[in-house]
Amino acid sequence: MKSPVALFVFRRPELTARVLAAIRLARPSLLLVVADGPRAPRPDDAAACVATRELIDQIDWPCEVRREFAAENMGCRRRIASGLAWVFDQVPEAIILEDDCVPDQTFFRFCDELLEKYRDDNRIAQISGSNNQNGRKRGSHSYFYSRYNNVWGWATWRRAFELYDVDIKKWPELRATSWLSHIVGKPAEVNYWTRVFDATHEGRVDTWDYQWIFSTWQHGMLSVVPNHNLVQNIGFGDDATHTASQDLFANSRLEPMPFPLDHPPAVAAEAGADRYTARFEFGESWLVRARKSLRARVLQPLMRRLRLALDIPVTHAYPAFSIELPPEHLLPGYQRMFPDYDRFLPHLATFFDAGDVVIDVGANCGDTLAGMCSANPALAFACIEPDAKFFAYLQRNARRIEAAFPNVSIHLVQSLVGDRPEAAALSGSGGTKTARWITGVSLPAGSDSGLHHTVRLDAIVAAHPGIAPARIRLLKSDVDGYDFDVLNSAGGLLDSERLLLFFECFADNDEQRAGFLHLFEQLDARGFRRFCFLDNYGAVHRREVFGVDAAHAVLGEVWAARGIGGGRGVDYLDVLAYRDADASLIQRVVSGYLPGYPPG
Repeated sequence: MKSPVALFVFRRPELTARVLAAIRLARPSLLLVVADGPRAPRPDDAAACVATRELIDQIDWPCEVRREFAAENMGCRRRIASGLAWVFDQVPEAIILEDDCVPDQTFFRFCDELLEKYRDDNRIAQISGSNNQNGRKRGSHSYFYSRYNNVWGWATWRRAFELYDVDIKKWPELRATSWLSHIVGKPAEVNYWTRVFDATHEGRVDTWDYQWIFSTWQHGMLSVVPNHNLVQNIGFGDDATHTASQDLFANSRLEPMPFPLDHPPAVAAEAGADRYTARFEFGESWLVRARKSLRARVLQPLMRRLRLALDIPVTHAYPAFSIELPPEHLLPGYQRMFPDYDRFLPHLATFFDAGDVVIDVGANCGDTLAGMCSANPALAFACIEPDAKFFAYLQRNARRIEAAFPNVSIHLVQSLVGDRPEAAALSGSGGTKTARWITGVSLPAGSDSGLHHTVRLDAIVAAHPGIAPARIRLLKSDVDGYDFDVLNSAGGLLDSERLLLFFECFADNDEQRAGFLHLFEQLDARGFRRFCFLDNYGAVHRREVFGVDAAHAVLGEVWAARGIGGGRGVDYLDVLAYRDADASLIQRVVSGYLPGYPPG
């Protein structure tokens, strides 16, 4: 074969060996290997990545091998996009395989011949190897043309990849036009791809291939698709990064391509094939839509009423475990409506070192614990929650997490945290509770009155020898309106030079507004002069604000605008406070959270 082959690998040596065996039979003279690095929170990744890379050292046919191995994990989006850029810096065209895509031997000749035939034809973006038509032949020729790019084994040219933009910067401009409706036609498909490109542009999906589709559509290009399936995806399973569940097209049977090739007489998209792809790969059949409608209109409301009546917990899943929430808890619904909701702290956790301590005040049922622990189980957690019902859920969920990660350190404390002398009653709904302060009430020891006295945070830490103050990396507080009181009770804990603060800034009355304004003055005096603000939907509201006056101004804007205008207004802010020493770290954190987010 004439064309160079680019192979993308990660941490699956068994699958990679099968792909390499197929490449060995084709015997390319140039092999370019791109590898992602191990994920820090996954201790088994390092050995798996090493075992995968060692396979490349066993190549035994005459072949030049060029390597582009990442030292740290870059993720699907950045690793494949940067890897493809590296490949096409090296060569003008290439056949591309990932570690779970096993090709038939005729795939290589098919790509070889068509890379040459369409080398200078700007109407063609790529040569696809897989055929996802489930045995349907489209026309009588060896291949057809499609507006969809299947990348389970494919080939392309530098001249096409130069049009690729991983950030799809043109999307906001094109979104405001009828461009997409001219491409896909049907309103349901327009809605589908609008959601996809919105999420991709905003960095909410860790992928690279939606951008490739966008780039080829933007430039009016088509893909060549064989009428025989030449590549089998064997990567569906529990250890997959993006294909953990089975798929309609998983493990499709290989069909050798007959030669010589019979070329179509004209370059035009095959309408029937594209309708099928839109329906089964990138859309839903009428039956699926009918089932979803029935579920949304009838079954889900009925199940919700039953859950509330019978107090049946809701299961909320994470990759390695699940937690239970009260039936009225709003977290699952919020995350469906707002994909960034409650996502920042798990992202932040990936930047912490093993053994760092996170104090979670207002731990609720353990959802923040679950998200951060799932992202980095090497951390230690101290979770503090006063409400008896929530604390019972927190205990059960902590046991679930410990079963999934036996080495994780979790300390649980049932207490109301603060610096106020009054007793408080807790009330609320929807999975949240707030304090209602009652002046002049004293509680005898062991009282079960349902009232709580506050305990200072520094006293709680001092009473629990398992919480090492020197290792506290993050103090998180979410107590609905009195987070300033929590931080006021932290005492000398705030003097730690490596401490980050993340607290909710919800103010519903003059006392709370005054408390937060004074808190920022106190933080500024202790060196916390930099602040990142997130809104109540999980999106970055201000990337970095410097100084107490600027922080007061941001709070004033939000408080003045609350309840005005309707729609997606900002009701409160979450605040990440940090010192100058952590400025570069937080810059990386926020940039990774929202790739391309403009400085605020």
